Amino acid sequence: LSQVLALVYLSMHVKKKILLLYPSIHPPAATPPNLPLETCTFLVRSCSLTERDVEACWDTVQDLVWQEDEIIGQVKNGSAIDSTFFAHGGVLY
Repeated sequence: LSQVLALVYLSMHVKKKILLLYPSIHPPAATPPNLPLETCTFLVRSCSLTERDVEACWDTVQDLVWQEDEIIGQVKNGSAIDSTFFAHGGVLY
């Protein structure tokens, strides 16, 4: 599970870089069907997955990453987590 979560968060973080590696005619709102080799290599190394595992995970989570699911968006970085705590009673902690 930790490897899949890492893949989701890291993919969200490099989303703009993924777009830069696609032809300029690719619509930015459309999820790329495949990860560029550079991105796949980065995810293999950083998530301790095989290339085949990265490709399988991407097939499963690509729309979640690209469309930024509302719940995932609440915890994607430190400031998002702070905002989530502020909005939902995090002062209790």
